[in-house]
Amino acid sequence: MSITAAIALYTLALTSRQGTDPVATINGEAITPQNYYRRMEYLPGLGRMTGTGQFVEIMPAIATLDTMVTEMLILQLAKGKNLVPTEAEIDKEISYRLRNNPNLTKDWGATGRTLPELRHVIKVDRAQFKLQTEGVVVTDSDIQTNYNAAKSSRFNVPLRVKLRVITVRDEETKNKVDNGIRSGKKFEDLASEFSSDASKAVGGDFGVVPVELLGDQVRTAIKSLKQGERTGWLATDGISAKFQVEKILPQTVIPLDDSVKEDLRREMMYLRGGQKNDVAKLIREARRNATIKIASPEVEKAYKQYVDLERQSKSGGQ
Repeated sequence: MSITAAIALYTLALTSRQGTDPVATINGEAITPQNYYRRMEYLPGLGRMTGTGQFVEIMPAIATLDTMVTEMLILQLAKGKNLVPTEAEIDKEISYRLRNNPNLTKDWGATGRTLPELRHVIKVDRAQFKLQTEGVVVTDSDIQTNYNAAKSSRFNVPLRVKLRVITVRDEETKNKVDNGIRSGKKFEDLASEFSSDASKAVGGDFGVVPVELLGDQVRTAIKSLKQGERTGWLATDGISAKFQVEKILPQTVIPLDDSVKEDLRREMMYLRGGQKNDVAKLIREARRNATIKIASPEVEKAYKQYVDLERQSKSGGQ
């Protein structure tokens, strides 16, 4: 589909969404589809940053059009270089992202978006990545060298502890907590009942924290504790706190497994590609040379003004 056809189709879609059913009703008064989509196109207060760091208000209609135009230009550029991602590549990318975020598809669907829409976004992302990294080669040796250089910092996971906490503000509550512990009540139950800390809602869960990031008092207090053991009361700023060690996670080094290799390979390819291929410039040139026709004259005028502003901000006004 050409950009001209796509933009015309987009505008037609907006102007044709005028069914009889209201989008919403408030105390019996309806918001019609026509008013809803028209207001959505021109909703004020939204904007984007220009290349010079200036915030410019932009209509949602223009932001949406610009996003769609840019996506089409990326896919057209990729097609011209035979770099359009295949369905198999998209499947592989989804698997990669699910590894980093198991709730990816669930979270996406929860916003009302469909799996085909997710695949489209990923297709565009991968096409841009392939344009960025065209001609770039990263060998296993390169990855190993990068890993070795960052092993002691980036891939070194320090000693960590998972803690629970109870904070109190008076002696009476402190005694109630101590009595509860002596009677065998669970620390998390006591936290839920007596703690003044916001974590009481989750049983005093303090989370997993690198030991080196804890305050001196807490770090010293838990230094010799074993899993399941508790500190005494630690006083600070009128508050007394007691911690329980839930789990001790020893210092470790993340190995150079397949997932780490893939992460490093992508990072290195993208960085090297940034030095080799100026994709932003390719897109600007493609937009400048594209035939873009928008059905709505007012939207077309606003879009051209936005593109001119963007072009000036990228070239320093040239």
